[in-house]
Amino acid sequence: MAKEAAPRTGLAVGINKGHTEAVNGVGRQDDSDNDDNGRWTMQGRDGRVENLLKRVEGYQLPCFVFAPDILLRKTTPRVVKPRVSRTKGHLSKRTAFVRDIVKEVAGLAPYERRVIELLRNSKDKRARKLAKKRLGTFGRAKRKVDELTRVIAESRRH
Repeated sequence: MAKEAAPRTGLAVGINKGHTEAVNGVGRQDDSDNDDNGRWTMQGRDGRVENLLKRVEGYQLPCFVFAPDILLRKTTPRVVKPRVSRTKGHLSKRTAFVRDIVKEVAGLAPYERRVIELLRNSKDKRARKLAKKRLGTFGRAKRKVDELTRVIAESRRH
């Protein structure tokens, strides 16, 4: 038994998922139905595709063709707003601003001062170990040590 074909919805699938698409290949040569370039258009005289297709099925058209330039029309992509869950871990401008002010007012934490002392005495490995113990992961420790080396370099400049 042959499987029934799903009805066409007019929505493209695959890479163009969600884009609306024109009906395949049916056009009509008539002055009222031509666009500016003289190409075939998809609408009938009343501007509705469904009525044009009904007239084609009933052979009421004097002429219809399969025009290759309208088989695939450009579609406009749907603009999907990113979900709120995608912003997890992303630092907002406001939060960065507030943290910057707090850092400026409160100064460095005690462990950060110890790390800076170790860095000044060129004990980088010990500084990373201390930062790892305080922050939990080696990646965070490396980032913190890099940040504090930038702080040292900035203090030398001023």
